[in-house]
Amino acid sequence: MKTYKDINVENYESILEEVIAEIKELLLNKEVQSIRYGSGKILETPEVSLDGSGSASVGIVTNIQFGEETKKFYINVAIEANSIRFVDETLREKIFEAVEILKQIKAVKNEIKVAEAKILREAREKLEAEQKAKEEARELEEKIKAKQKKVIDSLNEIKKKPASTDSDFYYALGWMTKYVGTVSADIPDYLEDWFIKRFGPEAQKRVIDTTRATSGGNSMKWNPSFSISFKKPENIPISIQTLMAKNKINNTAFVFDLVENYGFVFGKAQDVEEIKRHIPEDKLENFEKGLGEVDE
Repeated sequence: MKTYKDINVENYESILEEVIAEIKELLLNKEVQSIRYGSGKILETPEVSLDGSGSASVGIVTNIQFGEETKKFYINVAIEANSIRFVDETLREKIFEAVEILKQIKAVKNEIKVAEAKILREAREKLEAEQKAKEEARELEEKIKAKQKKVIDSLNEIKKKPASTDSDFYYALGWMTKYVGTVSADIPDYLEDWFIKRFGPEAQKRVIDTTRATSGGNSMKWNPSFSISFKKPENIPISIQTLMAKNKINNTAFVFDLVENYGFVFGKAQDVEEIKRHIPEDKLENFEKGLGEVDE
């Protein structure tokens, strides 16, 4: 048998063809002796099987005629078991050499199968991951839409809030107008379009990326956060003292009420006259006391 130093993915098919051709030339019409059937002859062209297991992991399949009977054998297995031998004993070693080459070819084919299976598995896993990502994205989109509607509906209810009849509130309103520094808006990204349509493109805001990764995971800051800060406030009205912390009121509903119903705007530039236009006539004096325009 011809020897092959390197059998690999690129050359195993051509080597297999060569080995089969050599086996056919070696075995066709060769005489054998069988312990069970006596003398026989290999009459048909041998075939090669690489699909077996165990001692017959590869097989050279032959049909041998014994008298009027024809029997099929893995000739290499039968020879190894000494149940059949060649009349020309030099063939035995050549067949075993061929078998070793066939085993190497089978190993290469198995490597190919493993690699193909890996590619298919990875492709399937990728597809499943993509499908899962799409489903998660769809669920997240639905969740965002539902949250968006809930938040906007909640804010709209604040807008419809009836004007306060509390004189202390209007005094506090005047005081806030006097000391206001900045009305701030932190907006989750999914509410940015709504905010711009509602308050105009000039309204100051800070947009929060709800998918931004942080040390504690995604920030997912779903709710808007409105606040109002004050410049060196003095004599804080009792009615808003509980809302104040470090010269700031962090209360979205309260601040949104100021913006929607009392003329405050997001940013630093507050229009006192515009705020005054939202004050009922009978509360204007209370407002001006808070603002400091009339004597106590």
